[in-house]
Amino acid sequence: MLGSRWQCPCGATHEVPVREVIIEAGAVAQVAGVMRRLRLVGSVFLLADEVTQGVAGERVASILGNAGIKVHAHVLSGRPKAEYSLAEGVAQAVPGNAGAIISCGSGTITDLGKWAAFRRGIPQIAVATAPSMNGYASGIAALTRDGLKSTEPVTPPLAVIADLEVLAAAPIAMIRSGLGDIMSKPVCNADWRLASIVRGERFCIRPFELIRDLEEVYAGQARLIGQRDPRAIAALTEALIYAGISMVIAGSSQPASGGEHLIAHFLDMRAPIEGRAPDFHGAQVGVATIATAQLYERLLATRASDLDAKAIATVWERGDIALARCCELLPQAAGAIRDAFARKRGSRDAAVAEALLIASRWDEIKDAVAPFLKPASELRAILAAAGAKTSYKDLGVSAETFRDALALSFCVRNRFTVLDVAFAAGLLQPWADAVI
Repeated sequence: MLGSRWQCPCGATHEVPVREVIIEAGAVAQVAGVMRRLRLVGSVFLLADEVTQGVAGERVASILGNAGIKVHAHVLSGRPKAEYSLAEGVAQAVPGNAGAIISCGSGTITDLGKWAAFRRGIPQIAVATAPSMNGYASGIAALTRDGLKSTEPVTPPLAVIADLEVLAAAPIAMIRSGLGDIMSKPVCNADWRLASIVRGERFCIRPFELIRDLEEVYAGQARLIGQRDPRAIAALTEALIYAGISMVIAGSSQPASGGEHLIAHFLDMRAPIEGRAPDFHGAQVGVATIATAQLYERLLATRASDLDAKAIATVWERGDIALARCCELLPQAAGAIRDAFARKRGSRDAAVAEALLIASRWDEIKDAVAPFLKPASELRAILAAAGAKTSYKDLGVSAETFRDALALSFCVRNRFTVLDVAFAAGLLQPWADAVI
């Protein structure tokens, strides 16, 4: 699959630009060899922060220097955030003679490196420093612009180097965050299937199968993941990296990001207003995954004959109310949220027609999503076995804030999920109350 191009039964031609994935102890030592095999020439722009420079960046620079490769190290101070303005600044700092960017870090540094490589038209190698998220090999960068986190299309890295000695030594909260991120795949792929039924979006089963085939290995070792067992960390890391590749195959983040990610983004944006620090992305995703799995369980238990025709007919008016409340709670991103929601629902007639379509195809929707799902209790048990967070209380979030995230986060992005189906049917608010 790596470095290949093929015609898929789904009708699309898939291509994976990622050519090497190395997951083993001492993998960092291979960085110069990777550059030779990929025929990368010129100097290297090495991107890290103050922590990851000490964890891996200094060693990468030393290995490349000993191989005769000039390194320009760009170390970001403090705890950088993946803001669009910072990403642009990093891109501008890349010298003209740089032949490649090597990012040494986890989510933020990898995304900043991707954006800089994309903007400068040069390849990237991602050196992972924690098994904390699924974006290492993806073709997107998650950046905050105008107060709203969005995914920007970029070129995937040519290689991902994951040194198990480095990863197993990462903060345990980051390791557990990675498990939370990967456990979202049943519900976000169900969301993708929903979008294909209701909105006609192209769906391919291969990205889901790719991660499903790895699930037994990492999920069955959840307890060992929480204990930093190297083989268990390797299994988790493999799943996270190939989750990124599943996004490349799909041409979007849909196989790895659904309603649970919208909830996590809402919590991120709400955090500074409430005066709290947001938890790790994957930790929030894991908790939100349990909640959306519960929403799916309620969907599967609801009959078409139980739907309220009056609620469906007022979807536009209810949408206006939800949007106003969402913007009130997230004022720093209100403009971007209004734009995203306008694109999502279209005209009044289109919104009502879609709600009626959902009601008319309720049983078909249930049959289509059921094969992707796992019980919320099973997802919770896997996360708990690793010592990962399973409740909004673990995140330091109030019941009110988490309820708002469940009931309103469908407004923040043009991504169709179970949240939209429940809202169209007039069931999202009562279901959110019940899940809380």
